[in-house]
Amino acid sequence: MNPGTILISVCFSLAAGSLVSGQSPAPPGAGDKNLGDRNIKERSIELERVSRDTKKASPASKEDRELQFREIKEDFERIQHSQSEIVDGYTKGKTVDYEKISENAEKIHVGGKRLMGNLFGLIEQNKGDKKVEKLETPTSTDVKTLIVDLDNAIGAFTANPMFTNPQVVNVEDNKKAKAELEKIIAVSSALKKEADKQKKQ
Repeated sequence: MNPGTILISVCFSLAAGSLVSGQSPAPPGAGDKNLGDRNIKERSIELERVSRDTKKASPASKEDRELQFREIKEDFERIQHSQSEIVDGYTKGKTVDYEKISENAEKIHVGGKRLMGNLFGLIEQNKGDKKVEKLETPTSTDVKTLIVDLDNAIGAFTANPMFTNPQVVNVEDNKKAKAELEKIIAVSSALKKEADKQKKQ
């Protein structure tokens, strides 16, 4: 297995379990925040351990490895936290908090794009994988539908065997994970736009 792929796969195998368990199927219902926070803390501890264990495996410089690892960790946490905040913004108040939804959709979009570069950019360079054709821009203009689509995409992405079973490298699983991340990026962008429109009404 390519050393860069080992670093990414092992990190994500530890992260995926807690992320999947924290996904809510759709609003309403934001889940147990205390449990989600505990999962993130536990994952952070494990990821720090994995980072130390895998430093010798990667040919990149120590600084590059540490930066990449921090960014991957930050973006996964950002996606989880922000999706929970989006659901809260839709369900918790007397009225829908479109400002909160917009801000967190943007955080997911930014984190997703950086995660795409750190994860799949490295894998494609090392393994020569063909690029997955980008998904079309979401056609829905309904905020609730976009929130559900985003939640489903995050759940599918983190449950991908590429992360849950890194010992078995499957090109098709890699492509599916990349496609789901592309969907996360696209839907989060669409959700921000629609939430911004609703703010002005």
